[in-house]
Amino acid sequence: MTAESIKEYLRASPFVPFTVRVPDYPPMRVPHPDFAYVTPRGKTIHVFRENGEGFRMLDVALISVLEPEH
Repeated sequence: MTAESIKEYLRASPFVPFTVRVPDYPPMRVPHPDFAYVTPRGKTIHVFRENGEGFRMLDVALISVLEPEH
Protein backbone atom coordinates (compact mmCIF):
# COMPACT_ATOMS: atom_id res chain seq x y z
CA MET A 1 0.00 0.00 0.00
CA THR A 2 1.17 3.55 -0.59
CA ALA A 3 0.47 6.73 1.36
CA GLU A 4 -0.89 8.36 -1.79
CA SER A 5 -3.48 5.65 -2.33
CA ILE A 6 -4.67 6.05 1.28
CA LYS A 7 -4.87 9.82 0.83
CA GLU A 8 -7.02 9.30 -2.27
CA TYR A 9 -9.52 7.36 -0.15
CA LEU A 10 -9.46 10.08 2.51
CA ARG A 11 -9.95 12.92 -0.01
CA ALA A 12 -12.68 11.22 -2.05
CA SER A 13 -15.74 13.34 -2.65
CA PRO A 14 -18.16 12.09 -1.67
CA PHE A 15 -16.27 10.23 1.04
CA VAL A 16 -16.91 6.47 1.21
CA PRO A 17 -16.20 4.78 4.56
CA PHE A 18 -13.58 2.04 4.30
CA THR A 19 -11.86 -0.65 6.32
CA VAL A 20 -8.09 -0.92 6.75
CA ARG A 21 -6.82 -4.50 6.83
CA VAL A 22 -3.41 -5.43 8.19
CA PRO A 23 -2.23 -9.02 8.76
CA ASP A 24 -2.47 -10.09 12.43
CA TYR A 25 -4.61 -7.07 13.44
CA PRO A 26 -8.36 -6.73 13.65
CA PRO A 27 -9.87 -4.70 10.79
CA MET A 28 -10.17 -0.95 11.43
CA ARG A 29 -13.11 1.01 10.02
CA VAL A 30 -12.64 4.60 8.87
CA PRO A 31 -16.17 6.09 8.97
CA HIS A 32 -15.09 9.66 8.14
CA PRO A 33 -11.84 11.30 6.92
CA ASP A 34 -11.27 12.76 10.39
CA PHE A 35 -10.70 9.22 11.72
CA ALA A 36 -7.42 8.63 9.86
CA TYR A 37 -4.26 10.64 9.32
CA VAL A 38 -1.27 9.88 7.11
CA THR A 39 1.91 11.35 8.58
CA PRO A 40 3.86 13.91 6.50
CA ARG A 41 6.53 11.42 5.39
CA GLY A 42 3.84 8.92 4.39
CA LYS A 43 5.33 6.02 6.31
CA THR A 44 2.68 5.81 9.03
CA ILE A 45 -1.08 6.13 9.33
CA HIS A 46 -2.99 6.82 12.53
CA VAL A 47 -6.46 5.27 12.59
CA PHE A 48 -8.68 6.56 15.39
CA ARG A 49 -11.22 4.27 17.03
CA GLU A 50 -14.85 5.09 16.38
CA ASN A 51 -15.60 5.21 20.11
CA GLY A 52 -12.98 7.95 20.56
CA GLU A 53 -10.83 5.84 22.86
CA GLY A 54 -7.40 5.95 21.27
CA PHE A 55 -5.91 5.08 17.91
CA ARG A 56 -3.66 2.59 16.15
CA MET A 57 -0.46 3.69 14.49
CA LEU A 58 0.33 1.48 11.50
CA ASP A 59 3.19 1.17 9.05
CA VAL A 60 1.69 1.99 5.64
CA ALA A 61 3.77 -0.75 4.00
CA LEU A 62 2.04 -3.39 6.15
CA ILE A 63 -1.49 -2.51 5.03
CA SER A 64 -2.72 -5.32 2.84
CA VAL A 65 -5.95 -3.76 1.56
CA LEU A 66 -8.41 -0.90 1.90
CA GLU A 67 -11.99 -2.10 1.51
CA PRO A 68 -14.60 0.55 0.64
CA GLU A 69 -18.11 0.06 1.96
CA HIS A 70 -20.82 -0.44 -0.62
